[in-house]
Amino acid sequence: MRIIGVADIHNSKHKVKIINNVISEYSPDVVVIAGDLTTFGPSENARVIIDEINAEKILVVPGNADPPEVLEHIKASKGINIHKKEVMIKRMKFVGFGGSPITPFGCPLEFPEDKIREELSKLNVDRNTIFVTHSPPYGVLDRTVLGNHVGSTSIREYVEERRPFLHIFGHIHEAVGVERIDEMTFVNVSIGRYLQVAIIDIDEEKDIEIKFVSGEKSNIIK
Repeated sequence: MRIIGVADIHNSKHKVKIINNVISEYSPDVVVIAGDLTTFGPSENARVIIDEINAEKILVVPGNADPPEVLEHIKASKGINIHKKEVMIKRMKFVGFGGSPITPFGCPLEFPEDKIREELSKLNVDRNTIFVTHSPPYGVLDRTVLGNHVGSTSIREYVEERRPFLHIFGHIHEAVGVERIDEMTFVNVSIGRYLQVAIIDIDEEKDIEIKFVSGEKSNIIK
């Protein structure tokens, strides 16, 4: 399976163009959008953005900067909302959870950690899952430019317990990259700062190869 992973589009037509350039070159089986299609809305932009992406299968969770109404516009689009839901694509199980912990910015889709913990307990994440969230787990690809970790402690506890083989997220624009911990692969796919798109290849044994490419120059940069 080939996944194109992105997050933090934030209403940008330029980022959509970059994504489409990469789709044209790399022909993914599915595109995963890990939140923040908009910046505090307009909510209807979520549908416009999703429908402009040139892929047949698009899985989406909302980000903390997306108003709750975005969920209705995802539903009205050609994309598939996987916030607190599960979907199978080519025998791969995807489970999603959007939003983030409380931030200083008063974004519209933020939750206290105890609420995140409660909602996660209802999800069917296991070793065979591709887990998609907006927020990173605490301490994993979640360091801001100031050097502090701002990921979710509840998500960190959850992935340590459930151990999905792949965890895709965004949220922290400057923390793009890949980290492998205890046979789990974590990838921050934010397109927000560096305009890179993640290409994630998974074989039948669930071995994973990841690279980041620029849709502007179509050259491998990591």
